[in-house]
Amino acid sequence: MTANPGLSDLSVTEFAALARLGFVPKGLVVGTCFYDARWQSTVTTITQELSGLSQALRRARHHAVAQLVQQAADLGAEGVVGVRVEMEHHKWRGDHHVAHFQAIGTAIGRDSALTPPEFLTAPSLRLGTEPFTSDLSGQDFVSLLRAGYRPIALASGNCVYQLGRASTTFTESAEITEYSEAYAEARETAMGHLYNDLMAVFPKGNPHQPCGVVGMRVEESSHAGQSNVVEFRALGTAVALLAADDPRRRTTPLPVQVAVSLDQ
Repeated sequence: MTANPGLSDLSVTEFAALARLGFVPKGLVVGTCFYDARWQSTVTTITQELSGLSQALRRARHHAVAQLVQQAADLGAEGVVGVRVEMEHHKWRGDHHVAHFQAIGTAIGRDSALTPPEFLTAPSLRLGTEPFTSDLSGQDFVSLLRAGYRPIALASGNCVYQLGRASTTFTESAEITEYSEAYAEARETAMGHLYNDLMAVFPKGNPHQPCGVVGMRVEESSHAGQSNVVEFRALGTAVALLAADDPRRRTTPLPVQVAVSLDQ
């Protein structure tokens, strides 16, 4: 599918903030993926990660984002801002459980006629031949550049976790420690998958190796309406330093406070 040039889902404030640095919308880009996420054969009394489902849903998300990136590349964009990845679950013929992923964002590029003269020599933010991706708003994207950093890629990880029957019977109100520990482990596993997937694409020594992840959030939801299965999703934007001579950096960068350590 070809994106329509010039369309965007930017707010007026975002549009104005980007324009001050010479960036304009190149088009609204959308990637989509339908995935047949079959249930694993599991013992319902066990509390554990459903690793097969975690991997399947992670592949589907990555595929949707890859389509978005290809559309942005076709438009000649430097990157995509405001990316959001939406998911819906469906039951289709044959009782198939189908997960639908949709990645949506605004591709942006520079217009030399609008770029301030002092920024005309700024290097491209593309990752070689590919545009960057980011879930940052237009204002946050500009703030990031002015602070001396650049967005690299949308970083995501997930964990689908099954909650078995609690092994302890209580006679009064008390913490269900088994479930508390399961949720903590699931959150850590989702962030671990984020780190591993990010480092697989940008290993140490890569010119675009991230120095951190900003805007991290961990969301949870029941999986496909199942009361005993929950999915945790870790999302954020991986960032790296701007080039030392990039005129858009306003000050010497301060160490970025990250939610995921990238110096392992």
